[in-house]
Amino acid sequence: MPPRSRRSAGAESSTPRVVSVFGPFGSQVLVQMSAAEAEELFPGCLAVAGPTDASEAVGRDLEKIAKADPALADSGLAATAKVLARELDHPFNSATSKSMCAKALADALGQLRDLTPVQVEGDKLDALTDSRAERLGGGAAAAN
Repeated sequence: MPPRSRRSAGAESSTPRVVSVFGPFGSQVLVQMSAAEAEELFPGCLAVAGPTDASEAVGRDLEKIAKADPALADSGLAATAKVLARELDHPFNSATSKSMCAKALADALGQLRDLTPVQVEGDKLDALTDSRAERLGGGAAAAN
């Protein structure tokens, strides 16, 4: 058993445990421990850790949706997508769980995209009409 680290009062306590040993010749190990212990044993490691693949991708998708509809990007459906992405990224979830989360996430993102208002950039014919009206000196109102 690894040596126990000193803990401050009120810090979350857990006994570190080996979750998995994998890689060639057991070269990698996945250990579960409290964040307080990890920070004490590996100073600064948590500061550089960030979201992983699915969480980052969902974040980018929600940023695009927020440009068209901020309320939709902050909705319950968007929150569900974030949680599902975190579950996909979670190293302790089984492959079965991840496949179910991936399906639910794809459905949630599809619904979000369907609900996102389409940004119309304007009709080229309208732009031509407006520029013709400008040339004639009457503005857009004179063309109609």
